[in-house]
Amino acid sequence: MSIKERLREAMDTKGLTIKALSDLSKIPYRSLQNYLRGEREPNAEALVALSTHLGISIDWLLTGREQIPSEEIIAVPTQHQFSQSDLKMLELLNQLDPEVRRDLMRGAEEKQRVIEMEKQLKELSATIERLKNVG
Repeated sequence: MSIKERLREAMDTKGLTIKALSDLSKIPYRSLQNYLRGEREPNAEALVALSTHLGISIDWLLTGREQIPSEEIIAVPTQHQFSQSDLKMLELLNQLDPEVRRDLMRGAEEKQRVIEMEKQLKELSATIERLKNVG
């Protein structure tokens, strides 16, 4: 089975027309037609969009080695599971300027550190309260 056949199968499974998939994924109608005719293969950006909006793994689309995963969770070869919203976020992040992505990453890492510190503070406060009650 080829990419065009797997793409058609995924579209049929979702009940999507070329127009509907084009609108949903923001991939030009003509590009989707070319993929389905086997005249072109999707680039990396299109693969991410197709994976995100069809609920399929890129590996399956390219090679057929994986089954089409469930609608909500996409299996990734590293054994991680990503939701549709996770993949949409990745798609949006990939469209950002690299410096903006670095800034977002620093902000997310800082937020994670604050969350960890708050958790430790809460644990310490609970320990102090227990020690006060014992003594």
